[in-house]
Amino acid sequence: MAGILQSVPEESVSEHSARTLGMIQTALMAGVMTQSLRDPANAPTSVEVLEGLWALAKIAEPAVP
Repeated sequence: MAGILQSVPEESVSEHSARTLGMIQTALMAGVMTQSLRDPANAPTSVEVLEGLWALAKIAEPAVP
């Protein structure tokens, strides 16, 4: 999954990128898909998901080395 975001072949994705970028992408997709299937009327929109990610990034930014 990380290869898609990085626009590189999967075999050239580093282990670090697979464990970080790839795993968070997989977790987000699974979570949103589950919400959409269980309660489509209340599932987040793509804009809401992105706004949530930006908010998390702002909170986490000071902690990033």
